[in-house]
Amino acid sequence: MAKVHSLKVGIDFGTTHSSVAWADSTTPNDINTIQKWPSGGNKTTEKVPTELKYSKNYRDPGYRWGFEVEQEPEKLIWIKLLLEPTQESFPNALLAASAALIPKDKEPVDLVTDYLSALKKHIESVFEGHYGKAFMQSTKIEYFLTVPAIWSDAAKALILQAALSAGLGTQGSLPLITELEAAAVYTLKSMKHDLNVTKPSLFSDI
Repeated sequence: MAKVHSLKVGIDFGTTHSSVAWADSTTPNDINTIQKWPSGGNKTTEKVPTELKYSKNYRDPGYRWGFEVEQEPEKLIWIKLLLEPTQESFPNALLAASAALIPKDKEPVDLVTDYLSALKKHIESVFEGHYGKAFMQSTKIEYFLTVPAIWSDAAKALILQAALSAGLGTQGSLPLITELEAAAVYTLKSMKHDLNVTKPSLFSDI
């Protein structure tokens, strides 16, 4: 049976910044990264701030994210850590300050859902500009999400819940990859010119 053509997208949802890499399933070793972001101006960077700010204006009930709020005070930071606030290494005072800005009708998992939803919308915009609307209408997008290896099962379940709510996949179809696994694959790929063995690609089998 022929493999279904797809774009495989890895999302590194980080504490302070996030990033996105992707590859076409027909050329899995050709890794691309998103380097342009909303309100990023002429800046070229693989990382976008993991930050949110909700509107207090009832006429504008939405939110902004990433570089849109980079210079603003009273923004939600470290939203990822709000899913697993029990780790002793986390700065509790800063987490508490961020938690105090959460809208009354939101839970931490909702913040992550909103951020990932905005990220997904931007990813799709980048793909449409890169490949064209017709190509994207006939091409499947498969997402993969990194999670900290030390996280509890409860925290991993919450981030999966947020990702599913953001439309990144369906139950059972959205792989969570620990950051250690992702780092190991990246290291092997970066060494491919120095080793005489076949290297696994982050996007070839997952």
